[in-house]
Amino acid sequence: MGLSSVDAFKALSAGCGRKTIWLIIASILAGGLSACGDKKADPYFVFTPPANGRPLDCPPGGLPLSEQAESPEDADISGDGTTDLFLGRYHWGGYYNLTVEVWCVNGTYFSMRVWESVNGTEYLKLRPIAPGREGAGGPSDLGECCPYINGKNRGPFFEHDPPIDDEKDAKSPPVRVDWISRNPHVPGQDGASLEDYKKTLIWTQTNFNKTIVGRITMVHQAGPPVTYSFQFTGEFVVSSSKLQDGSKPAGDLTEDDKKELLKLFKKEKESVDRGNPNLPAIPWPLPE
Repeated sequence: MGLSSVDAFKALSAGCGRKTIWLIIASILAGGLSACGDKKADPYFVFTPPANGRPLDCPPGGLPLSEQAESPEDADISGDGTTDLFLGRYHWGGYYNLTVEVWCVNGTYFSMRVWESVNGTEYLKLRPIAPGREGAGGPSDLGECCPYINGKNRGPFFEHDPPIDDEKDAKSPPVRVDWISRNPHVPGQDGASLEDYKKTLIWTQTNFNKTIVGRITMVHQAGPPVTYSFQFTGEFVVSSSKLQDGSKPAGDLTEDDKKELLKLFKKEKESVDRGNPNLPAIPWPLPE
């Protein structure tokens, strides 16, 4: 079951004697086990909320940016000179670490930052940037996750295989992190007037620890009648993937592959639409 960014979890702890065999092996690979004794082991999954109990919406509590209480985690992560608000951090430990942070950028839209660590070496995979510009330090190798001005965003959604009901029960990081953005088409600020939605899919556990990212964009052409289509960019993991690293370039997707991916798109389109009932309804353009 996917978990939304509004879900908050308490940090978990477990005694050393209850470590799984996988975690013991992972610890050995990472450089040896620490002495247990009476010391509690670090929890495998930890959710870190804002230090000041800030609500997990954007802007938190409905207050404008200037009236928000500060959190020690706040920083200008979009690189535009304005402080952004920290809303929480999800972290899965072990030999392969995954960290996903949720932010309120400029007090107007949700965004996220993703990085992974393999045997202690960190790799930034996704950083929020202001729409239409590069973030501080140059663009992420995955680009921006929230491409629209005042975009309406939902996520992150964490997908496990097999599915789990509660993230605290995870024995490994999610196999995929999903995110969807809806373009509200702000008059005078819409830099992508034909794009209505962009879904980002990040596969995190693949051969060679290669992070795979794909994007699906729903676009329209003015009519009458108005017509809709989908654009696939990047790489994807689908049932028919046969390459060694499990990925399939967008140009190699079959019609069955696209149908498989669009089932995920439709579910999250419905989620972001429900969360923004003030926006015009956009019907699902494909036959059921």
